[in-house]
Amino acid sequence: MVRGLPKKADKDLRSEDTAIRLRQERRLWRDAPIQWKLGLASVFTVIGSVSLTGWVAVQVAGNNLRQQLTEQATSELATLQITYNNNLRQDKIGFGAPADDAFVEQSLRTGKTSNRLRQILQNETTSDRRKVELVVLVTRDARILETATSSQYGDKYDPVTDRQGAGIVQRAIAVSTDVWGNDLMTVQRLEVENPELATRLGEGREASSAFLVNYIARPVIDGQGVTLGAVVYGNILDVEDAGVVTSANRALNGGLSGVFIGKQLALGSLLAGESDDLLERRRVEESRTLTTLTERPLVVKPSEASIQTWEATGGSNNSPTPTGTIITGEFDLEGKVYTLAAAPILNRQGQPVAALVRGTPQTNLNLLLGRTTTSIVLGGVLLAVLGSVFAQLVGSGTVATPLKKLEQAAKSYAEGDLSERAEIESRDEFGTLADVFNQMAEGVAQRQAELLAAKAEVEEQNDALQEEVEHLLDIVSEIEDGNLTVQARVSTQATGLIADTLNRLSEQLGIILATVLSTSREVTFNAEGLEKLAVAVAENAQQQVQSVAQASQNMESITKLALEASEQASEADFAVGSAQEAVVSGQQEIVNLTGGIQQLQRGTEQMVARVKSLGEFLDLAKQFVQDQKRLASLTQVLAMNASMVAARAVEQREPDQFASVAREFEAIAAQVNILASRTSEGLLLLQQRTGFIEIVVSGIRQDIEGLTGLVSNFSQSVEQSNDAFENIRLVTERVARVGSAVTESSREIAGAIRQGFASVREIEAIAERSAQQAKFTRERSAEMGAMSRQLLQEVEYFRLPPEKLAAAGIDIVATRVEEGLVVTR
Repeated sequence: MVRGLPKKADKDLRSEDTAIRLRQERRLWRDAPIQWKLGLASVFTVIGSVSLTGWVAVQVAGNNLRQQLTEQATSELATLQITYNNNLRQDKIGFGAPADDAFVEQSLRTGKTSNRLRQILQNETTSDRRKVELVVLVTRDARILETATSSQYGDKYDPVTDRQGAGIVQRAIAVSTDVWGNDLMTVQRLEVENPELATRLGEGREASSAFLVNYIARPVIDGQGVTLGAVVYGNILDVEDAGVVTSANRALNGGLSGVFIGKQLALGSLLAGESDDLLERRRVEESRTLTTLTERPLVVKPSEASIQTWEATGGSNNSPTPTGTIITGEFDLEGKVYTLAAAPILNRQGQPVAALVRGTPQTNLNLLLGRTTTSIVLGGVLLAVLGSVFAQLVGSGTVATPLKKLEQAAKSYAEGDLSERAEIESRDEFGTLADVFNQMAEGVAQRQAELLAAKAEVEEQNDALQEEVEHLLDIVSEIEDGNLTVQARVSTQATGLIADTLNRLSEQLGIILATVLSTSREVTFNAEGLEKLAVAVAENAQQQVQSVAQASQNMESITKLALEASEQASEADFAVGSAQEAVVSGQQEIVNLTGGIQQLQRGTEQMVARVKSLGEFLDLAKQFVQDQKRLASLTQVLAMNASMVAARAVEQREPDQFASVAREFEAIAAQVNILASRTSEGLLLLQQRTGFIEIVVSGIRQDIEGLTGLVSNFSQSVEQSNDAFENIRLVTERVARVGSAVTESSREIAGAIRQGFASVREIEAIAERSAQQAKFTRERSAEMGAMSRQLLQEVEYFRLPPEKLAAAGIDIVATRVEEGLVVTR
């Protein structure tokens, strides 16, 4: 290593040295004689087969031994069940002295409690004869009379109900004998029944965590055989009850015994040697070795048949019992493996509330498996040595000689002796290899002959292809001169498809160009006609505006004359007292006349607004005509571009370049397609605007009809006013001058109304002409839309991918047209 090199360079040099060494080792293996390779292969084969056989043998033996251990664990679990039941039977329960029994019986008869009764029950919780934490005295109706640890009185107390809904108190009183039962009690419930014990045992536990409680209900029977009540004893299983499982461990010479509630350890014992190791709940929770045990579903509900068998054998008086729901498996505890067997602890309803667990150590199993493995390894090594020696002796005679002969034949063939063939001496792999070598030599000779024949055939095809290409170039030259009637000769050669495509392309291009020119002329002619119609519609609209203005002036004159007539009538009222009633009637008619005039004025204003809207739509129609002229000019430009592309096709003498010309034709067709689409959209827009004009004209017609009705009503009002003025003239001659003036004013109003009615008639006639012209415009627009759709169908013969449209120069013009259409809208 060179001093002073950077760390990265030093690392690279070492990597390169390692790679060189590995390549040399691989080359040594490849260059080694095949006899050595066969010998090593046989050694590895024998070792592999012996190892596999040994592994299978170890697994079979291990499985058999584990099955035996499982059966042993199940048998030990049965023993643990018997010990568990015997220790929890509590045969020594009962009050210590006859006097205490008599006092309890007297208390049940009277139904009264006392401090002495409470002391008797408390003595039961501290007696050396038994271990109980809960003592409750209940009456025949299962009501609490006194407890040892709480202040509950008169409450219903009958725990551990069975499948019929009866508790142990009810059953004990009914059968007059002891009744057992297991159930779970939460920390929260224990705080009610024994607060002091809940404080001691519930430390570090959640309020919802549970304890396993073994209940015994013993009936209280007097001397005459009358059952007065019952005493319920409750034993909470915790570390203090470890003797239940410790004695079983000693009888079974070691192992693990315990009771689990869900994933929590209620009590447990681990016997190692001569000492008992009590397992605490916190130790189990902090130990990773019991993770698999606590995560397994140890509490499983038995089947209905198992529960019926369990009830037939005594039910909860002997729980747990083998119920056909024993869980088996393995777990690791502090470096040792145990075989697991677990049985559920059931309540009186047959529901599992806890699990009794037995763990049998696998020490002997591991020792036996180790010895078996050692024997198999030694036998495998011996067989591998013998196999390698045998393979070496066989390989020297059956492999080396045939290989040397085959090698000599291959060298002769490589030096140029193509008639050399290998000798086939056997039917094994070497004989097959020699046969394959001979077949290869025959195949090479046959391939050379085929290559010579193929070369001659390729030269002949090239000559025919050259002739077809020259013919296609002649056709392209004719198209360059503008002759689209020529047809290329279609043959079965490779150029036949190109000739057929060229013929169809030329024919379709001629149709498209003819359609484009014809459609351009039609669009130009229709655009000019639409422009003339737009001018005529604009003139009609102007005449309507003038007529409406004249009608408005007439209405103003009528209003002015009516006001003058009202003033003259007022003067007549002051002059003639006797004609007061007639004058009042005349005034009412004048008020009605004024209202009619105001209605006529509002209708006239509405008509003026609609006529203005009609003028705006006509301006938009003119602008659309200009857009159609631009589209027509752009269509002519596209036709010229197509002619220019056809002219440039003359310069393309090769099929690949001719394909480029075809793509340009496709680009032009795509642009024509876009232009036709824009024309169709413009025609649809014109059709919409024509519909708007029809709506406006219809509104004007309705307004004219309404105005005609108003004029008729107004005429009737005028006639009624004339009658009233005539009555006033007959009543008094003193107001004749005023009446004459009023009559003259009324006549002038009537003349003005007739003139306004004539103006309205004229407006109606102009509106009808505008509607006819709008209808004609819509028909023309529909014809132009049909021509555009026909042109679009013709142009859609050419299909272009979207990414090639951007390469066409006409996109700039199309973009400008699109911008113009957006502005128009």
